Amino acid sequence: MADYSNAIVLIPAYNPDEKMEYLVEDLVREGFKHILIVNDGSKKECDSVFHSVSSYNEVEIVHHAVNLGKGRALKTGFNYLLNKYGQWTRLITVDADGQHSINDIKKVARKLTYSKDDTLVLGVRELSVDNVPFRSRFGNKLTEKVFQFATGIHVTDTQTGLRGISYSFLRDLMNVKGERFEYEMNMLLESKGNNVHIEEVGIETIYIEENKTSHFRPVLDSIKIYSLFLKYISSSLVSFGLDILFYTLL
Repeated sequence: MADYSNAIVLIPAYNPDEKMEYLVEDLVREGFKHILIVNDGSKKECDSVFHSVSSYNEVEIVHHAVNLGKGRALKTGFNYLLNKYGQWTRLITVDADGQHSINDIKKVARKLTYSKDDTLVLGVRELSVDNVPFRSRFGNKLTEKVFQFATGIHVTDTQTGLRGISYSFLRDLMNVKGERFEYEMNMLLESKGNNVHIEEVGIETIYIEENKTSHFRPVLDSIKIYSLFLKYISSSLVSFGLDILFYTLL
């Protein structure tokens, strides 16, 4: 049996329900000893859920007084872990809505263990299966193509929340812009600039009630995500133009 006692699981949580309780129960049963939950300003009705998971010795919870977004919740978690634990080699981010099975979390943890430093492991879903809502399937496929066009890097699932992050990359991620869902896309863009190697692990595709509990805002969050590509492409074109100009002049 693999040893997960040195792995840290980070769960950003906004208005979670019993699915997060099941997730934490599975993690503890499988031997994960360090579980950090960031309560991102959840409503009072969710207090019972946080109280339930806090009964485990393996669980720590930090709180935002108001909802600040998934990106800020992740950075809050990164900062807390860097200050408390120092040089950990394995950090796995997991969504609180039940989309990531315990077996897939273990797969990402094992992959990160045997990967070189400066690695980002992505748990990628098969989005062509029938149970994936059309908006999710279309949005992910479009983002995959746009990301590849903008960066030259092929990532199968750009919006997955199941990620394994090496310690050396964590400090860089603290300075990455983005407070909500666009932060996860910025993380991928940052990996290119920092020569961080991206590895993929195939995971189960789980959509519960057609993903009704997702806090992704289709219009506002999509605009933020695609504006990143526009800025990235514009910056690349400007750099290319300056290179040609100076080459011509000199």
